[in-house]
Amino acid sequence: MSSSDELLSDILEVEEKISKRDKAYRYPIIWADDCKPNLSAKYLIDDVIEQQSMIVTYGESGSGKTFHVIDQDMCIATGQPWFNHKTTQGTVLYVAAEGHKSAENRVVAYRKQLLVPPKFALLPSSINLFNPQADVDPLIENIKRIQDETGEDIVKVTLDTLARVMSGGNENSSEDMGLLIHHADRIREECKATVHFIHHSGKDLAKGARGHSSLRAATDTEIEVKNVNDRHIVKITKQRDGEMGREYAFDLKMVVLGENESGKEISTCVPEWDLFYSGTKDTQRPSKSEYSMIKFITQFIDVERLRPPKDVMTKAKHPPKEGQLICRISTLKAYVDESGGVSDAAKPESRQKARDRALNGLRDKGYIVMYEDFLWWK
Repeated sequence: MSSSDELLSDILEVEEKISKRDKAYRYPIIWADDCKPNLSAKYLIDDVIEQQSMIVTYGESGSGKTFHVIDQDMCIATGQPWFNHKTTQGTVLYVAAEGHKSAENRVVAYRKQLLVPPKFALLPSSINLFNPQADVDPLIENIKRIQDETGEDIVKVTLDTLARVMSGGNENSSEDMGLLIHHADRIREECKATVHFIHHSGKDLAKGARGHSSLRAATDTEIEVKNVNDRHIVKITKQRDGEMGREYAFDLKMVVLGENESGKEISTCVPEWDLFYSGTKDTQRPSKSEYSMIKFITQFIDVERLRPPKDVMTKAKHPPKEGQLICRISTLKAYVDESGGVSDAAKPESRQKARDRALNGLRDKGYIVMYEDFLWWK
C-alpha cells in the first residue's frame, strides 16, 4: 500500500471515529448543575391525570370501571370538575373495542343530563394495536384527521379494553406487552394525547392488574375500581409524580333511555358521586340518614342555585369558596319533607327530628356549614 493510500485509510478511520462519537452524543444531556425543577405539570384532571400520560384503570367485571372512566372522560369533554378536581377541557376519543352498544347507551345517558354538549367522540370498533401492520398507523392518522377537521386537539384516547386492542398478543409476555406499550407511546407522542387503557384484574386481586409487570412500570397513573356492597370505590394505586392511595366512591343511578319494540324500558346507569367519601373510619363517615341528606342537599343546591349574600361571605367563620352555590336551610327542610325525608318513621314529627339530626350530624362531622338560614358544603 502506498503512503497516500495509508494516509487516506488513516483519514477514513479518524472520520469514522468522529462519526461514531457524534452519534453517541447526538442526544442532548443536562449536567446536574444545570437541572431545574419542573414546576409546570399540566393536568387533564388536577392531581389525577396528567396531559400526555399513560393511564391504566383496572377492576373485576362488575366493578364499575367502565362507568368510572366514561365519567372522567365526560368531565374532561365538558370542562366540569371531577370529584371537585378541576379539569382542562378537550376532545376525548373513546375506542369501544368491546361492548359497542352499551358504551353508546352510556354516552346517551350522559348527554341527557349535561348542560353543555361534550367534546366526545365514540369509535365503536375493534382495533388491533398489537400488530404493527394492523391499526396503529390508521388510528393515528384518524386522530390527526379529526384534529384537522375540528381544529381542536384530541387530548385523551381511551382504549376499552386492553385485551381487545391486544389481539394476538400474550398479556403475560414481556415482549408482547412491551410492543403494546411502544404503540401506546407512539399515540401519545405523535398525537400529543393521554392514552388510557381499561383493563381487568388478575386472578389474584392482591397483585393488581392482569398481565406482565412491564405494564405497571410504564404506567404514569394506575387506578383500581372495586365493587364493595354495591358501592364503587376508586383508588389511585400508582401516581408517578403525585399522591397515591386517594380514594373516591360512587353509586350507580339508573337512567331510562326509552322503550324497545316490545315496550320494555331500556336503561343504563351513570355514576352518582359521594363527594364526602375519603376512605376514613366509619365513625367519621355519614350514617345512613346523613348519606340520604347529602343526596337531598346536592339536589337542592342545584335546584335553588343561590349565590351567597354579602353578609355570609364577610361574617361566616368558614365562608363559601368563590363561585360556590348555597341554599336556604328552611326551604331545604321543606324540600326534604316533601320528598319523603331521611327516615321511615310513621309520625311527621319523628321524620322531622331525624331530618334535623342528619343536618346537625353532617355539620358536626365537618361536611357542611350552617350560618343563619344558609347552608353550603365545607
